[in-house]
Amino acid sequence: MPATAANDYLLKIKRDLFLKYAKKLNCTAIFTAETTNTLAINLLCNIAIGRGSQVQNDVGFCDIRDDQVKILRPMKDIGKEELDYYMKIKKLDPVFKKNVKSSSLQSAIASFVSDLQENFQSTISTVCKTADKIGDYDADKASRKCRICKSDLNKKNMKLSALEATNISKTVSFGNRHFKQDLEKNSELLSMLENDTQNMFPLIYKHLCYGCSRNHSEMSKPELLHIG
Repeated sequence: MPATAANDYLLKIKRDLFLKYAKKLNCTAIFTAETTNTLAINLLCNIAIGRGSQVQNDVGFCDIRDDQVKILRPMKDIGKEELDYYMKIKKLDPVFKKNVKSSSLQSAIASFVSDLQENFQSTISTVCKTADKIGDYDADKASRKCRICKSDLNKKNMKLSALEATNISKTVSFGNRHFKQDLEKNSELLSMLENDTQNMFPLIYKHLCYGCSRNHSEMSKPELLHIG
């Protein structure tokens, strides 16, 4: 699996483990330690890999995708520099573990944001303020959920997404001679895109969201997901 997909998939596994053991311990909330820096990087990564519709839960203060346990981020407004100063004053010795694989989109975005922050001090705060303005459609409790990230699969509420953009690019690349004609007829275009979707990501909107479908398609052994 490519490094970018592996990093994204590991985050979903980590979240699933948190929820699993929180339920075993009868906890109703989980507090995680993402800082403003981390959330700014996560926001840009989410948008880049096609998880823009999940920003509200992945980057916001509260992740409400699970009905029993909420994931809260109380340090979302605290920057890395502030945290470093606090640890220095309190003489704390934290354990650092690098989870992001190098040569991945996540590591490239992290380096980009860090370098930009050095020259423009308001970069991270601006990115995070933008995240607060990116709303999601109202979640439908009765709709199906992604098997991996538990996001809503009710695509009827979604606007133009990365999936449609990918399918249109694919159609143009294949040089479909009917493309220009179908482009003028929205219903026929949508039908064509849905057929392409089934070929590219067979499990999309049936078991998986767009982001998880991409990860699944890049796995060497996708049967490990036990989706049926």
